[in-house]
Amino acid sequence: MWSLRRPRDAELAAILARVAGLSVTYPEVGMSRTGGAPAYHREDHRCELAIEFATAAERLASFATHDLPYMFVYPRDARVVLRRDVVVCAKVGPVWSINPCRIVHVEATPDRFEYAYGTLPGHAESGEEYFAVSRGPHAVIGETIAYARMADWIAKLGAPIARRVQRKVKIDYLRALGR
Repeated sequence: MWSLRRPRDAELAAILARVAGLSVTYPEVGMSRTGGAPAYHREDHRCELAIEFATAAERLASFATHDLPYMFVYPRDARVVLRRDVVVCAKVGPVWSINPCRIVHVEATPDRFEYAYGTLPGHAESGEEYFAVSRGPHAVIGETIAYARMADWIAKLGAPIARRVQRKVKIDYLRALGR
């Protein structure tokens, strides 16, 4: 879904209500943890974070990755919970992309916190995105992996640009996490 203005909370709440009973838009649920599927473009990034593991895990669980000047998650106080639906809103040039997602995986251990969300109907892409933080021997590591293919005609038309934008977003996710 696309909008010429920043989406309002009431609109986003209506979108969440509309997708609540629907399935994700791809059959390969879990692909971001198992190596993906050939029909999807893969984008992945890892980096060391200059924060403690507990802080990184808490920030990841509260969608701090998406707290960017051009992006936000609705509901604004959302936390990562299995099967929770959220809407990821991102400004792309002069328009807003409004993307419903569902948390399809959550795992927490003393040394790792990870989750993945999958696309719901109305998302500009189809696929899954995975986020993790882990306690390494010398540093905390942040990671994001996305498997996506363009789902709507606007995204398909802008696919070459979208790939560059995706790379920037993945890097920004990890920078936001490490702030």
